[in-house]
Amino acid sequence: MWRPEGGVPEDARLPVVVNVHGGAEDLPQSLLPRWDTWLADSGGERVVFDVDYRYFPDGDWSASLADVRCALGWVHENAADYGGDPARIALNGQSAGGLLVLLAAHADGPEPSCDTEVPEVDAVVAWYSATDGTDEAPPVPWRQRRSPVGDDLLESSERMVGGPPEEYPEEYEAMSPLLQVDEDGPPTLLITAGHDFFLGTEDNDRMADRLASVGVPHHHVELPWTEHMFDLNWGGFSSQVARQSIDDFLGDHL
Repeated sequence: MWRPEGGVPEDARLPVVVNVHGGAEDLPQSLLPRWDTWLADSGGERVVFDVDYRYFPDGDWSASLADVRCALGWVHENAADYGGDPARIALNGQSAGGLLVLLAAHADGPEPSCDTEVPEVDAVVAWYSATDGTDEAPPVPWRQRRSPVGDDLLESSERMVGGPPEEYPEEYEAMSPLLQVDEDGPPTLLITAGHDFFLGTEDNDRMADRLASVGVPHHHVELPWTEHMFDLNWGGFSSQVARQSIDDFLGDHL
């Protein structure tokens, strides 16, 4: 948990950001805690919770989402004890974490993995996240199709679900935020790496179109020639643009 460097004034209630790290086995928190610190100190100041989750157990991908929903409920119940405002919560996630925060914000289920009530969130920020896992998804980038990594990722997806999309179409639809969006969804910021090895830009373009079609406030920032995890370079131009975009977005909606 991160609070502003100067602390939280007595009786103050700051906006809350729940940060969900990208996908990796046995990763208890973000690889990039500097972003947690920045989220806490930037703009109007915030209380930040960086949460863990089970990383897509074999055949049970929804366990990860259930854990994020559990964490969201816990934060809602306990934020005030740390100077946070439980009525103002945003989600932020990168890569697999971006997928999970989009689903947590826009989908109705699954049930949380702990005994809690899951609140609706006020805003969601997703970095370089896939939004469509079905057979209708845009083709993966050329570089991935020509790489052994592409086969590994396909096998990983099928392992998470239990089989290929043609055998489990409902599961792949359930894990596709694009298909869960409706007019009641929260304001959404999409940040796309324009030269991402894992994800073509058309995916997030389609997500932005879907948000627009149902009237959900949204903003899509595409950063040309940036790679997956471009934010490892804290001082890079793309990271600077991302920070400004997030600060403006959260300032407007949180």
